[in-house]
Amino acid sequence: MANTKEFPPLKMMVPTAGLIPAKERATYILKLAKRMKAEIYAIHIIEDRHLAPPDAIEEAKASLLLFKAEGRRWDSKVTTFLEEGKLVPTLIKFAQKHGIDLIVMGSSKDNIVAEWIVSDIKNKTDVPVVIIPYGLENIF
Repeated sequence: MANTKEFPPLKMMVPTAGLIPAKERATYILKLAKRMKAEIYAIHIIEDRHLAPPDAIEEAKASLLLFKAEGRRWDSKVTTFLEEGKLVPTLIKFAQKHGIDLIVMGSSKDNIVAEWIVSDIKNKTDVPVVIIPYGLENIF
């Protein structure tokens, strides 16, 4: 007899880098989440809300709303968070607090920013990090 035990959904954290990267990667990430039966925890971090330009906060909210809409389209649960703090420590604290199983990030065209962020995260947490290479989302 087959084991029919249900496992809780995988918790996938997706840090957003703004509206344009979200538009480029949201569909691909939601397809991945659907295949993995994962819940998405989309997070955008602003270092200091008082120093951030108003359009940065609006763009952050728009990128999170885009993930919400894409989640509805793919019938996947997406919970969004707008957090404040230093990027890497805030990501790590968030992952620990929410029991994140996987971090999925997109790389930029130059790949430099993603490398130092991923390196820093990998050295400070045991949560696996998957990088979506720039342009890969256009293949599928």
